[in-house]
Amino acid sequence: MRTRRDQTVCCQGRRRCGALPSVERGTTMALHGGPTDGETVDVGALTEEELAGGLALISPKCSFFGGRCIYSLRDDGQLYWDGDTA
Repeated sequence: MRTRRDQTVCCQGRRRCGALPSVERGTTMALHGGPTDGETVDVGALTEEELAGGLALISPKCSFFGGRCIYSLRDDGQLYWDGDTA
């Protein structure tokens, strides 16, 4: 059973470095690097396994029209940009 955490997960707000963040509804994570640097994304609907696999986010800021910005979860528990894809 998970406990509910009402907090924004970002580099300043992390309670435990290196651990996967709690993925409860309303949990957001900051994006680092790339065209969406500094924006946040709601990861509350994702399982820990899905989050560990990374995100492909549709964004108008992507290098490709209708493309996706690829972000992966690194060892420090943050989402970093890996590039764009069409």
